[in-house]
Amino acid sequence: MAYQLSRRMPEWKKRRAKWLRDNMTYPERLLWRRLSRKQLGVWFYRQRPMLGYIVDFWCPLGIVIEVDGVCHRKRRARDRERDAAFAERGIVTLRFGVRDIKGNIEAVVSVIRGSLREKKANTDGIMEGGRQDKK
Repeated sequence: MAYQLSRRMPEWKKRRAKWLRDNMTYPERLLWRRLSRKQLGVWFYRQRPMLGYIVDFWCPLGIVIEVDGVCHRKRRARDRERDAAFAERGIVTLRFGVRDIKGNIEAVVSVIRGSLREKKANTDGIMEGGRQDKK
């Protein structure tokens, strides 16, 4: 399934995404080590501008992964709004706290694997035009 996510992104936001890629936090780097190079069977992109937001990690199957640090405690309403915008488009948002990533990266990766399996199962058999194959 292809997602129409591109909006004309302001140049400053593209520069900000690049800066974020170059200056990832420790928990983001830990998670990126597990997501990069198609280790989970699909490509992930980091600090990706989408729908006017910059997401921490994006999988084109339709999964956004966010690493929630201290600053997210103050932005819960904005995060809910952002998650809803993605959900309207069929995109799942997975949120993990810094403690979860630092303390139990295997459990975090397991949750991500489960979401990937679910997304793949939901897209199997989809033909061009969005019709479901009969099996």
